[in-house]
Amino acid sequence: MKLKYYHIGIASGVLAIDDKLYIGTDPAFSPKGHIAAFKKFDSKREKAPVYSEELIKKTELWLITHGHEDHLDEAGINELKNVGPMVICDSEATAGRLSPLKSRVLAWGGEYSFEKEGISVKIKAVPAYHGNNLLMRKIIGAVNGYVVDIRTEKSGKTVYITGDTVYHKNIIKALPQKVNVMIANMGNAKSEMFGGPLTMDTDMLDSYVKLLSPEVVIPVHVDDYSHYDMTMEDIEKAGYRKIMPGDEIEC
Repeated sequence: MKLKYYHIGIASGVLAIDDKLYIGTDPAFSPKGHIAAFKKFDSKREKAPVYSEELIKKTELWLITHGHEDHLDEAGINELKNVGPMVICDSEATAGRLSPLKSRVLAWGGEYSFEKEGISVKIKAVPAYHGNNLLMRKIIGAVNGYVVDIRTEKSGKTVYITGDTVYHKNIIKALPQKVNVMIANMGNAKSEMFGGPLTMDTDMLDSYVKLLSPEVVIPVHVDDYSHYDMTMEDIEKAGYRKIMPGDEIEC
């Protein structure tokens, strides 16, 4: 199986499977300098997205972890509505923003399966804890991670898309014992805020990697917005690959 990941920026990217099937994640395509408004603060986009219209047109399915503006913005919504893919998402509220696109809402534990040209795909929504204590997670709301199991007649791979999360034993219980590829949302976001960090630091990533033994780790969502308290240098110092918008990673 030939598996490639095209990184667009933040947590946006596209998985290409044997150049036949394309699955995207979290379409946030606003330009560099865009100001995203969150409940308690504003944040500036620090890097421009990199993608081609051809890639977006090929992408038939998008997985949306949650509706925050650094994961789903108006530019991304407009791009998807122009080409009409299916979306799998976290909530009816997110689905409503994408109407009239065909959508499927998956709660934690929910699954969606399909086949195309000899490729079988099973997508499972798993917990993502977007905050470092229960109160913050209740304020933010549920976020999806996704485990994508991809099989052909001759081979198979499992991809874990973490979504915005910290490390937690309850998440481990919902995951397979091993994955082949881990797309990890980093950033150590708002690390000094009550309930922070809202996303992983490198120690948390190390803990996941130790348990799941992925052959390929793709750290995303690192320094794309100003409220992320992490740099690419932090990623490299921890022994992981530096990923930039426009990079293509063989998986």
